[in-house]
Formats: sequence, C-alpha cells, structure tokens
Amino acid sequence: TMTGCCGGGGFGGGGKGEGAAGKVFVGALPRSATEQGLTAFFSQYGAVSGVNMKYGEDGMCRGFGFVTFQDRSGADAVIANSANNTFEGKWIDCKPAGGPPSGKGFGK
Repeated sequence: TMTGCCGGGGFGGGGKGEGAAGKVFVGALPRSATEQGLTAFFSQYGAVSGVNMKYGEDGMCRGFGFVTFQDRSGADAVIANSANNTFEGKWIDCKPAGGPPSGKGFGK
C-alpha cells in the first residue's frame, strides 16, 4: 500500500528545518526509476528514511524526486560523489534539497 506519499503539499511543514539536512534532490532520473530502486541505490551511502518521487499522469517517473537520509552524513556522501552517481547506467543529478547549505559554502 502507498502510505504517506505526497501528502500535505510537499514542502514546508514541521518546525526547525532539520529535515532538510539529510534531504537530497535527485534529477535526471530514468523514466523507469522506482522508489524501491532508488532506496536500494542510495542505501550504499547511508540509511534511507524516505524516497519521494514525482510521477506524471502516465504513472512514470517525471525524472526527479527527493531522497531523505536518517543522518546528514549520508546526504553529504551523495553530494560529494555527485559527479559519479549513476543509476541504471545513467548519470543522475544529486544536489542538496532546500537550497545551498549554510556555513562554509561548497566553493567550486
């Protein structure tokens, strides 16, 4: 059963903004991507607490979604490897969700 998907308008909700620390935006996904597949892929970086994929009217992946890790270190590992993240043979675009990280900045 699909529970807890896409409720409450997505963004916002809840208090202190801590949720964003372990959240990663994932773009350039293949249309065949599934939440199970993404969970399995991202589990190599850390414990995944949730995957929120965006679907089109045809039920296929719209090419992006969000992955939330239980710990920020999992998200940081994904971002650090962003040039090399390939899912089902395709490069995927992984960025911090919720804008640029505070602090020292990821200068490039």
